[in-house]
Amino acid sequence: MDQSGTRIAVPRGDASDLRLTQILKRAELVRVDSISDGVEMVRTGKVDAYAAPRVVLFALSNKAPGSRVLDDGFANIAFVAMVPKGKADHIAYVSDFIEEAKATGLIKRTIDQANLHGLQVAPPSKHN
Repeated sequence: MDQSGTRIAVPRGDASDLRLTQILKRAELVRVDSISDGVEMVRTGKVDAYAAPRVVLFALSNKAPGSRVLDDGFANIAFVAMVPKGKADHIAYVSDFIEEAKATGLIKRTIDQANLHGLQVAPPSKHN
């Protein structure tokens, strides 16, 4: 997509905007204020693409008939947990829960039940 003359809509100031600002050399970013603005620009041909997390794009692709979600991506997005500073017991509990949820398939089942597409579960940590 990084070609001269290619216009890519991104949500203004979000992670897609920040990452593509760093890596694109030739394509033009078109910053939009809402997801619906980006989808409308794709639908009407004002941009060549809309960049967002894969799970968001799969949910939106039916709103722009004829569009498709590309196989390749430009970033990996990790979801993490946060605990108050200095709470080592909280960190241990949350870490253990997440690792068990990955190992037992709970996270994968939750993704499947929510019908979320384009997400991958990180493998369980080897240092439990």
